[in-house]
Amino acid sequence: MASSKTYLRYAHQDSFGVVAAHDCNIVADAKGAHVLTSGVQDVLVWNLQSGELVHKFRDADTAGRADPYAVSRELSALALGPEDRYLATGDGAGTIKLWAYKDKNFLVALNGHRSAVTTLCFSADNARLASGSRDTDIILWDLVAQVGLFRLRGHKQEVTDLRFLKGGAQLLSSSKDMLLKTWDLETQHCVDTFVGHRSPVWSVDVNRDETRIVTASSDQQLRGFAHVSDEQRDAELKRLEDAGALSSVQTGDSGNKPFDASSSWRLLEGSITRGTAERAHTIRFSPNGQLIGCQTAGKTLEIFCMRSPEEVNKKMKRRLRRLKEKKKKKEDGSNDASDEAENDGAQDEVPQFADEVESLAQIRTDHRMRSFAFTRVSAHKAEIVVSYNTNQLELYTLNIQQAAGEDQEQSGQKRKRQLSLQRTREIELQGHRNDVRAVALSGDDSLVLTAGNGAAKLWNVKTRSCIRTFRSGYSLCCAFVPGDMHAIVGTRSGHLIMFNLASGEVLSDVAAHDDAVWSIDVRPDGKGFVTGSADKQVKFWEFELVGAEDPADDTASVASSSSSSSSSSSSSSGASSDSSAGNKRKKASAPAANGGSDGGKLEFVHTRTLKMNEDVMGVKYSHHGSSARLILAVALLDCTVKVFFEDSLKFALSLYGHKLPVLSMDISDDNALIATASADKNVKVWGLDFGDCHKSFFAHDASVMCVRFIPRTHYMLTAGKDQRIRYWDADKFEMILSLEAHIGEVWSLAVASDGSYFVSSGHDKALRVWERTNDIVFPDEEREKELEQQFDAKLLADRKADTSTVQAVREADAGDEDGADGAEQTGPESAAATKRTTESLRVGERLMEALDIADERREVLKAHEVTLKAARKKATKEELAKAEKRGEPLVHPPPPNPLMLGRDPIAYVMHTLRSIKSSELDEALMLQPFSYAVRVFPYLHEVLVAPRQEGHLLRQSTNTEVAVKVAVALLRVHFKQIVATQNLRPTLVELRGAIREQLSVLQDQVGTNMAALRALKSQVASNSSKGFA
Repeated sequence: MASSKTYLRYAHQDSFGVVAAHDCNIVADAKGAHVLTSGVQDVLVWNLQSGELVHKFRDADTAGRADPYAVSRELSALALGPEDRYLATGDGAGTIKLWAYKDKNFLVALNGHRSAVTTLCFSADNARLASGSRDTDIILWDLVAQVGLFRLRGHKQEVTDLRFLKGGAQLLSSSKDMLLKTWDLETQHCVDTFVGHRSPVWSVDVNRDETRIVTASSDQQLRGFAHVSDEQRDAELKRLEDAGALSSVQTGDSGNKPFDASSSWRLLEGSITRGTAERAHTIRFSPNGQLIGCQTAGKTLEIFCMRSPEEVNKKMKRRLRRLKEKKKKKEDGSNDASDEAENDGAQDEVPQFADEVESLAQIRTDHRMRSFAFTRVSAHKAEIVVSYNTNQLELYTLNIQQAAGEDQEQSGQKRKRQLSLQRTREIELQGHRNDVRAVALSGDDSLVLTAGNGAAKLWNVKTRSCIRTFRSGYSLCCAFVPGDMHAIVGTRSGHLIMFNLASGEVLSDVAAHDDAVWSIDVRPDGKGFVTGSADKQVKFWEFELVGAEDPADDTASVASSSSSSSSSSSSSSGASSDSSAGNKRKKASAPAANGGSDGGKLEFVHTRTLKMNEDVMGVKYSHHGSSARLILAVALLDCTVKVFFEDSLKFALSLYGHKLPVLSMDISDDNALIATASADKNVKVWGLDFGDCHKSFFAHDASVMCVRFIPRTHYMLTAGKDQRIRYWDADKFEMILSLEAHIGEVWSLAVASDGSYFVSSGHDKALRVWERTNDIVFPDEEREKELEQQFDAKLLADRKADTSTVQAVREADAGDEDGADGAEQTGPESAAATKRTTESLRVGERLMEALDIADERREVLKAHEVTLKAARKKATKEELAKAEKRGEPLVHPPPPNPLMLGRDPIAYVMHTLRSIKSSELDEALMLQPFSYAVRVFPYLHEVLVAPRQEGHLLRQSTNTEVAVKVAVALLRVHFKQIVATQNLRPTLVELRGAIREQLSVLQDQVGTNMAALRALKSQVASNSSKGFA
């Protein structure tokens, strides 16, 4: 049997070109010196003073801990814990990753959500993390044990924001279902539901002392909630009890709303009307609680200020005075109306939300905002960083000066604040604002040129830094001029622009075509290039050096010459050529050598035009060294590729077979093959000698945007709109490797001259570097892994669909039962925080295999003991003495199982349980059938009960915690079956006593250690506080 061919793997090495991804929020650190943004799949840390990237939390940090074949998702949420201890990220697949922010170490990946994570929030003590998702669930995570505690269910639509209350005892949540809920985390149920909003609640925040809650919804109103103290609540309950009612009606801006007197929060009257009709997106308090920022989904950020108690009283008195003046103007007043007015006046003496909050400033920008964060805030100055959908950050400084106005106060005039708002920092050079449509590598593979809407950029491959930015309009294609000192960019308007890479100067800007320039290719000899455009023309250009005028002969006449060449054309194309020389121009036969540095300036001149019958989608030269053999391939909108001889422009071949236009093509280095990629999702490999199609294969699930051969091989890379890059063998016509590339379409590829790496660009504005590793790839194994991945994804999708169906049925049943009452669903508000993933399935299978191996080994050892006892009975005293003298047993023990690594069955099972991550242990135990769950209890009995009886404290102390977790989890999953099993009852009774005793011992140890740590802390504090004479 012939062995299969092996290849070297291309792996993702790094990504750059992203400042702030538009699908994720930004956060600032505690000192306000750095801001954290999403780099699509990485977390970027930017220094706000220098504008430099100081660190990158790479998704590759989780390599070896997560499934290497899992689909990578874009980050959707970021959060920093108090004192910058932890960093948490959530992605589109529902996975939460935790880092130690200061140590820059990856800690754990938590799986629980079935959809994208929308919000994250840390508790004040950094012990717990709350996460909300589009799957309408809220999950509370224990960061110490690194497991999910429970799942809260109650919202019917996406959870938009979360905040901890009462020192972490309660949780506040907002949702698109127009509800605001507070949850008691000890009892795991909803204690308050606020129904005052009539549109989706997009954001909520709490001030530092937890006395005010502000919410932002789709309408123009900002609503505030005030905390009700226990004394106020008791007084209100007593008043209602005396009045014979346990509920009252509170009238607000949105009408009558039932008000629960036992609630800890009360809706404040007088909501604030925002200055724009755009829906709110995010609302946040500043770190000192004095400012409120409300960002819209458009281009506006409004800043509000919390008034001082004195200012609130003055504002309330002015409002009441105006109200009394209006009532006095009424002519037809009665005694009843006067009594009612007095009651209303007494009611209005309570401060309203509009009395407490004052509008300060508005930030209006030219681009849509995505997120904002307060950095440094003081009494007179506030710094605010804003991220945009255009891949950029801006830092604004708001200076606040309180005007001294004693004379104004005496005259009754309003005190005014002097404000100045200015943009102090802009971080945008490190990325494109829109899709990166084209990418090219320099001749020495040290520079990368990228082109997109608005600009072209030059990058250093090693440092991943942007060297220069060139304003070029909507760029569609780009190329380096031989010598790597100049670059050419083709635009959608038909212009060709040449830049000097060293100075950034525009050397030439020529209106080359009447429509978009779709493709540029440089001739192999470096003397010129060719362009293809949607104006149905292929134009040929040559590089020339324009020399400086000779001062000694500035009046001399300049000779000019022109020549013309005949053209020949087929029935489908025609060619015309002309050449001209300007004032003291000479052909730049070697732009790489002089590059215009000898006193001349490099330019390009039009020499010939090849007119086609259809729009030109692409052009490509062959790699022939001789101009007589050089050929040119032209891709047309009619789905064909025409091949011409470059010197005479005679028609040579016609390649047809695609059903949709060819978007990209490439020719191998030996000029034997040409590969065409089409919008029909197919790639075809042709022979360049006779134009025969060697193979046509389905390459991608969407349009194939780019194809490139690896230099000096017949291997090729293809990129498609299905977010994938695929690696092919054009000789064997098989796929070698499939790479999960970008979030969105992959537009372009550029391969290094030695094939050691390649660069890709796409819709997510990121540039990704893929390096060739020493890891060997077997195509058969890769296909099997891809099939397994597709199968696992289908299983997870089916399970998600089943869960959604069950939830919909429960909601429908609850709605039918409650009728017009509109009560919420009657299902449980709390559930286990587990999620079935591919990794949990593998862990569950590994645990079942460990149980099978351990049980088999125990049976073998028991059989050996029986055989040994029988041999001792049959053996004589002389045989026993001889065996003991030789040191040999009467019966040789069974050979050890190499899979157990020298461990006994109990140690092997416990080792397998300890190797399972805490976040995956519950799901792995839930996957165990009841027959396997029963087989675990004997091992738990040996760990918890037998060592206590025999005095084996070492085994007991090392496995107690894991054994207790497993026992409790199995009882929770299979409670009814376990209780009904008579054989397990004695084991369970012994386990109950052993678990209580061991947990008491562990609790005493933890208490002793905590007391010792507190003593050490107080001792250190006392030593550090000693003064010096």
